[in-house]
Amino acid sequence: MKVSKEGIGYFSFDTDFFHTDKKVKLIKSEFGAKGVVILIYTLCVIYSDKGYYMKWGDDDCYLASEDLGCDCSPKLIGEVINRCVKRGIFNEEVFNAFGVLTSHGIQIRFLKAASKREKIKIIKEYALFDLNELRAGMRNKVTFFNLKDARFSGKVARSDRKVARSHIKKESKERNNIIVASPAEPEPATVTFPDGSFEIRCVDMLIHSCLKSFPSSKVPGTLLEKQKWAAEIDRMKRLDGRTEGDIIQALNYAVNDPFWQANIRSAKKFREKFETLIVQSKGKRGNCGSSFNNFRQNSYDFDELEKELLSN
Repeated sequence: MKVSKEGIGYFSFDTDFFHTDKKVKLIKSEFGAKGVVILIYTLCVIYSDKGYYMKWGDDDCYLASEDLGCDCSPKLIGEVINRCVKRGIFNEEVFNAFGVLTSHGIQIRFLKAASKREKIKIIKEYALFDLNELRAGMRNKVTFFNLKDARFSGKVARSDRKVARSHIKKESKERNNIIVASPAEPEPATVTFPDGSFEIRCVDMLIHSCLKSFPSSKVPGTLLEKQKWAAEIDRMKRLDGRTEGDIIQALNYAVNDPFWQANIRSAKKFREKFETLIVQSKGKRGNCGSSFNNFRQNSYDFDELEKELLSN
């Protein structure tokens, strides 16, 4: 396994890995020795490639199967990784939001192993540690940068890997004829945001606006399908620091303004244009109706929701 410039050549391995770690013991109990082998293989890939994380999808199940052999099918690998996420071996929130495998422990071990480097770059959206956990000399070495910058710098490399992986995936599917459960995109596989939550109500608002202007719009239909859009609303609050009051105001403006009605066709686009929307809405406040208050779908009482939000 080749170590990249970002990765590290070794990582610490606790001697009680198989005995006292309940999460690992449960993986072994459910999947046998193959489950533990798959877990250790994944950790090796993480540390050797990016050092503290790896993107995970269908293609990686097939690549791991090719590397491991020993009857470790892509389907089994996908099931083991999904269970590792559920068990907390890998951080579930980051996995559901970005399709990335990482954990607090992985990141701390990576930072310790890379301590002799002059600078250590960490993607802010993936970070699960606090700088106060590090020694004073290490804090100055860590530089956070946004995910979009990381995507731009890695665009060419990912394109090359995608071509190679597509061939492996096609050949493996023909041999195994199975469907792998692990997500290729950072789309939640379970219901994280329940029906009636603030995030789902915002999604319903956007869906209603899209269908009103164009009935054949491609929008999520089920609660499970709505999770990806709801995750964008959650990121606005959790990562972007937007208040629910401002989200409501910008959303009301977006679905009532003729220009934005035609251009805001998803939660992702709403998040991208939020700053423009909130600035314009503050300048024109009172000129458009409150769709968040007036809209009714699935018996949601948005008027009561807004009162509740603004009173907190």
